[in-house]
Amino acid sequence: MKFALLPLITSLFVPQLTLAQGLLPTTGYQDVQEEQEENEKRSHQVTPEWVIELSNLSESDRNAYLQAFQAAKRAYAANRLAVCESHLNTCELYFTENPNVWILRSSVLISQGQYDKAERYLNKAEKADPDNSVIKLNKALLHMAVGDYKAALRETDDLLYQMGLSANTYGTRRSLTYRKFLCLLMLDKETEARELIADISPMDDSPLFYYCEAAFCMLRGDTATATRELNTADAIFARDGHLPSYKQNLMLSGLRDKISKKKP
Repeated sequence: MKFALLPLITSLFVPQLTLAQGLLPTTGYQDVQEEQEENEKRSHQVTPEWVIELSNLSESDRNAYLQAFQAAKRAYAANRLAVCESHLNTCELYFTENPNVWILRSSVLISQGQYDKAERYLNKAEKADPDNSVIKLNKALLHMAVGDYKAALRETDDLLYQMGLSANTYGTRRSLTYRKFLCLLMLDKETEARELIADISPMDDSPLFYYCEAAFCMLRGDTATATRELNTADAIFARDGHLPSYKQNLMLSGLRDKISKKKP
């Protein structure tokens, strides 16, 4: 009965998109036949060794591990980074080879501005799970945070291509579009940035319109209007699980520093 819990453990530890977001589907834009073929391929994939090792923990240790990992995710989503780290440390008292723990650590480290450490964890996770889309997502964020906007654009475009146009990825695609928009602004490509969001309006079911308008206002030095736009978005989309990613993208983009340097 060693592997009876493998489906449960696998489902709990599949890559998660910055915790507040869902999986990056690879088949959402395919037709039914292609999706069936993809599912059949996945059914024949070898179970990662770390999942097997985790499943072999005692029931009490396994339950403690899963509870700590879920608590870590909740803490990160609530921006309680120290608490998240504490729960991750608890996880690794029981088991040290879960790449999803490393990915979550990288998210915490990026938020803390510890970019070199975050990169090491992402590289470690990528070796263990090279097809994990969340690694790409975090790498794109890391590239943007350190000012490598071209690399951030490449990673973001790859993610958007992988996701296709499935309805259940709408919020995530909008969030990634904002990241791309900010990178273009930081590269002084305002015309391209405007073209990217030309079809966005206040009726768009995401914070994208307001956060983009806020960025344009910031570039003009109109901080009062920028603040109103951000507050409007935060009020309308307070329950949107993607809202924290907009805040994080704006914070890590370097846009505020870019504007402050322009001031006489």
